This record gives sequence, C-alpha cells and structure tokens, in this order.
Amino acid sequence: MNTINNYYSRIVILLTPKLLLTSASLAILGTGIRFVSINAISLLKHSQPMIQSLNLVISILFITSLLCFSLVILLNTIELILRSIHDKATNLFRAYKETYLLQRFTLQPNNPAERNIAVYRITRTFNKAMRKSIVDVRNDYLLVYITLPQQQKAQKYLIDIIEQVEEQQSFNNPDYYFSKPFRENNQLIFKGTRR
Repeated sequence: MNTINNYYSRIVILLTPKLLLTSASLAILGTGIRFVSINAISLLKHSQPMIQSLNLVISILFITSLLCFSLVILLNTIELILRSIHDKATNLFRAYKETYLLQRFTLQPNNPAERNIAVYRITRTFNKAMRKSIVDVRNDYLLVYITLPQQQKAQKYLIDIIEQVEEQQSFNNPDYYFSKPFRENNQLIFKGTRR
C-alpha cells in the first residue's frame, strides 16, 4: 500500500501544475476565439454556419478545460484526504513548493541561437528529464526523485551537478539529513530522514 501511495503522490505532484496550465490555456484560447472570430465573422454574409461551427469548437475547448480542472480538483482532494489520514495535509503544498524549487535549480538555460546543435540537444534532453523530477515531503522523511536523462552526455552533466543538488536540498530542508543518492530504474533517489 505504501508503494502505491508513493506512486500516486508522485503522479499528483507532477501532473497538477501541468493540468492547471492546460486548463487555463484552453479557457483563454476559447475566450480569445469567441471574442475575435465571432465579431469578425458576423460582418460577413452567410456567416451563420461558421458561427455555429466556432461555437461548437469553443464549447469543446471549455468542456475540456473544465474536465482538466475537475481532474486536478479530484486528484488533489484524494491526495489531501490520504495525507490527512496518514500524514499532514500541509506536506502536499510543501511538496509542490520543493518540487518547484528543485526544478528551477536544475533547469539549464537553452538558447538555440547561441549554441551548436549538439549542445542544444543535450541541454534539451537534460531539461526534459529535470522537469519530471519531484520532491515528496512526508512527516518523517523526504524523497527526492530525479529522473535520469536519456542521453549519456546529459547523464554525465547530471552526475557533475548532483553534489550541488544534494547541497541545495540540504539547504532548503535543514530538518532532514540526506543519504547518498541511489539509483532505481531510471531515477536517482535521495532519501532525507528527519533529525
């Protein structure tokens, strides 16, 4: 049960910001289409079928946006209930904050105009893996999951900065002492135990 709960927590922490962003983007897109297109099309003759088609597209966008937002609410409600029973609910919000800080710390700037194509691809692969990294905060322990990049050179770069990541986690969470990272499948895992 504990392993299933950890996987579920990791999924919720990873998907919530993405689903919220998707929901907001779809709602903004639908609103933009409604205001810009319908006003422009209404000036044309025989525009009724086009307006009906646009209204259908807008309705689909809003329904999809509402479904994404409802999924976020449902997932977080379940996670909050589970955390309230087995842990503290505030640790979920702390996990969101720590995940954001970890991702912001590890992401590398990537400007395709400045670099050659090989370095650009390595950095892109590295950043893609770092966006999947999360921090799961519990009462008595803290787990940091860092996804390993697919490319060997990107993995070498991660190994070069792993000490800095460990130091940053120790600085962000002074109540925990961290073990050395161990590898499980395609992830490096730091386990922090409360002092």
